Amino acid sequence: TLQEQQDKLKAARKISDKREAACTQFAQEIHNYKDRCHTMSVELNQVRQRDAVLEYWEEMRSKGPQDALTFLTRTVNIVGNPWKILTQVARLRDYHRSRLDSWDKESAQAVMRQRRARIDLEEVQQTVSELQAKIQQ
Repeated sequence: TLQEQQDKLKAARKISDKREAACTQFAQEIHNYKDRCHTMSVELNQVRQRDAVLEYWEEMRSKGPQDALTFLTRTVNIVGNPWKILTQVARLRDYHRSRLDSWDKESAQAVMRQRRARIDLEEVQQTVSELQAKIQQ
């Protein structure tokens, strides 16, 4: 009868609405997981780049510039964005150059202080010698 068909229609719509809600929820979860996957991929690439630069530095320190260059060339040819690694290597190079310049300046200042101290010491010794000579007269 008509009432039974309307009840069946209501039940079917209710089931359909539940399924629609579940589908919407699953679609949102899928979207969230895709966003999370993308974020984690970006973070992973950043870690790989940092590790590549650190490994380059270790190669440079332990095995020498030629092995480090070989490692860097191999790494840059593999990654998707080589400019990021090369930029980090350039920053590392600039950092160590500035440190070396700083050490050179500090060393030069220390040498100047040592020279000045030596000159002052010689002046004091000269003055002491002159005073001792006056005392003995």
